[in-house]
Amino acid sequence: MVRKTSIETYHKVLASGLVNKLKAEVYSCIFNNQDSTQEEIFKLLNIPKLQKQSVTPRFAELLEMELIEISGERECSHTGNNVYTWRTTDNTPKKIVKPTKVKCLHCNGLGHVIQERLF
Repeated sequence: MVRKTSIETYHKVLASGLVNKLKAEVYSCIFNNQDSTQEEIFKLLNIPKLQKQSVTPRFAELLEMELIEISGERECSHTGNNVYTWRTTDNTPKKIVKPTKVKCLHCNGLGHVIQERLF
């Protein structure tokens, strides 16, 4: 049974605008399937093997926003490996503040490599 506060938080998270469509799908799936493994979430979302690399970072982002947390550890029903399980929290979404990037003084941030002449 999901607590009333959890349901209220769930609706606040989706209405906040701080989670994009893919993050919202992952968050909703975790909310509806508490204590599931990452692989189980992939299967529930019908994520093909080749697209997992685009979904995996969403777990880290939701964790950094304190919207999900590791709830335990158990054997995954799909892989047989001992892995973490996930659940949602009652926290309201926190905006992730990314550090400001500084441009390289040599190439003005274009990524050019400066080569020295050897003769």
